[in-house]
Amino acid sequence: FRQWVKDYIRANELIRSEHFVKGQRADLANIQANFLNVVAKYDHIVPPHQSTTIMEFVGSPDKTLDIIPAGHVGLMGGRNARYKLWPKLAAWLAERSK
Repeated sequence: FRQWVKDYIRANELIRSEHFVKGQRADLANIQANFLNVVAKYDHIVPPHQSTTIMEFVGSPDKTLDIIPAGHVGLMGGRNARYKLWPKLAAWLAERSK
């Protein structure tokens, strides 16, 4: 876990294309799959500005950023998640599953 914190959070290796997986550079520009980035607007653990930046680096032609008015845990498990997150997620997946 400490190594992960060092590499991903402190050194920001993934964004800077300096992270390697099995000897190969992990380059976000190579991601061509449909990409959905769901961000919690009131997240105090991972602030939105840290989650939205990735959109500039992912190479997919189909990129979606959805900012939900929730906190870190409430995003997926809060009482409003069934209204704010899950219907949007289901619609996004359904549109791309035809």
